[in-house]
Amino acid sequence: MSDRRRPRAGSPTEDSAGSRRKTPLPRGSAARPSVMPEPYRYTIADLEAKTGLTARTIRYYVQQGLIPPAHGRGPTATYDESHMLRLQAVEALKDQRLSLSEIRERLLTLSDSGIAGLMRVEVGPNPEEELWRRVVLHEDLELMVRVARSGRGSAAIEEFVERIARIAHAELPERQE
Repeated sequence: MSDRRRPRAGSPTEDSAGSRRKTPLPRGSAARPSVMPEPYRYTIADLEAKTGLTARTIRYYVQQGLIPPAHGRGPTATYDESHMLRLQAVEALKDQRLSLSEIRERLLTLSDSGIAGLMRVEVGPNPEEELWRRVVLHEDLELMVRVARSGRGSAAIEEFVERIARIAHAELPERQE
């Protein structure tokens, strides 16, 4: 039988080169860095309750590439804020009578913050006269778009705003801190 025993934690050990180490190398799951879980996780039932969509519709949207797949599989699968935001955007764009392929193309070019900007309608300088929509193009760049009182904007304006958003997403670098 070999005289080699597993070293105790904190006792000197030898590595493959023969040099002595104070502590053994970590093994197993302890060697992996811990990852903080995201603060908001939803089950499919949570998404159904919050969006009014059925689980079948949500899964169809995943299949069509409108939203990313769930984290995990089966009954333990979860969704995050990005899923929720994108589901709301899909429904809003469907209300504008866009096809699912057009919606997919628009959502592919936008980050979560860009989608959030498109979804928010904020009051501008004079709330009695004008409504404004804030479109976040980049962390350091926003576009304010006047919203018609009817709530329906010109299709040409909406298309132009989408074009600007695609250009900003493609050409502006992400902030690195």
